[in-house]
Amino acid sequence: MNVNYFSEAKFNFAWEIPSKFTLFEKEYSIVASADAYYSTDVVTDEQNSSYKWFLDNHADVVSNIEKALIKEAGNKENALERFEPKTLKIKSNGECGLVFNDKTDFENGLVIMLLPNYQVMSTDEFF
Repeated sequence: MNVNYFSEAKFNFAWEIPSKFTLFEKEYSIVASADAYYSTDVVTDEQNSSYKWFLDNHADVVSNIEKALIKEAGNKENALERFEPKTLKIKSNGECGLVFNDKTDFENGLVIMLLPNYQVMSTDEFF
């Protein structure tokens, strides 16, 4: 059975639903955002599959992201102070990344691409 995870989504230049993400044992409210140009655009099968993958693999996702943030910041304490997860951005082709505010780079932030592979990049590179 195919589940439309965005069936209750609100359109705000993308289909958005509230979600939770735990990082370093702290829970954050984030937005899962499926790209769409118009409110008449539907969420793609690839976007639904990516969000399902994110939910099904949450523990591995958290572990990989924590490792990447520690590497980026130098240690766990600096990572906790520096980064705050904001949006799980899911492109129409299913590529997705978690967007972080970065207190040392207010204008750009940081993205950890999750699919198709883990990769740390600037928001400019991802968007």
